[in-house]
Amino acid sequence: MKAVVKYDHQDNCVEVRDMPAPVINPDQVLIQVAAVGVCGSDIHMWHEHQSWKIKIPVILGHEFCGTIAEVGRNVHGFQPGERVAVETAASVCNECVFCRSGNYNLCPSRLGYGNLIDGAMAEYVAARPQILHRIPENVSFEQGCPGGADLRRQSHGA
Repeated sequence: MKAVVKYDHQDNCVEVRDMPAPVINPDQVLIQVAAVGVCGSDIHMWHEHQSWKIKIPVILGHEFCGTIAEVGRNVHGFQPGERVAVETAASVCNECVFCRSGNYNLCPSRLGYGNLIDGAMAEYVAARPQILHRIPENVSFEQGCPGGADLRRQSHGA
């Protein structure tokens, strides 16, 4: 799949690359990305001005929505074809006081899309169902994603 990748810890080391599509585990869903926003943090990483740790290479993008393409066998309550917006907390511990109180965005083990886990400037993303929010049919993907552009209207060529 085509993806926007930060590939080195230097300024301007971002390019469109062919990357493997994610394979979901039984507790995840596969999202076909329809819209993704460009956050200021994406610009900071492009210019290597971020103050946080990132893995290299990493697919950028953490503000996104799309359509569920596949549902893991342990996931209940979601079906392929549903339109969803996705929160940024790609991975959390589920054991700390923050996770147990519903404040998983504060989990000290939290891994976010687009810096420590591959993000949404790609065709597909694996996600936990706990961070999915259905988007009504009368809401466009651009409206469902902060600063998003509808990728279905964009060329996927490099």
